Amino acid sequence: ITVNKSSLLNAGIGTFAAIDIEKGTYFGPYTGYKHCDMSMAERSGFAWMVTADNGQMCYFIDAFDPKCSNWLRWTNCPNYIWQQNLIA
Repeated sequence: ITVNKSSLLNAGIGTFAAIDIEKGTYFGPYTGYKHCDMSMAERSGFAWMVTADNGQMCYFIDAFDPKCSNWLRWTNCPNYIWQQNLIA
C-alpha cells in the first residue's frame, strides 16, 4: 500500500495498492477517537461512520489526530458506489 496524492476531486491524499491484493485481505483496525458528533465528523475529513446492521448510525471513528491513527486515515471513500473496492 502506498500513500500518494489522489486523483479524486478534493480528496487530497489517498492510499493505493502497488500490487493486486487478494480478496478477503484484512486491513486495520481503523484507529482514532470514538464520538457521535456528525458536524465534527464532517469537518474532520477523517471520520468513518459505524452503523448497525439496519444502517442506523452508531458512532464515528475519527482519525483526525495523526498520533492516534494509522495509514488507513488516508483511505478515501469513492464518489460513486460502483467505484468502491474496499469494504469495512
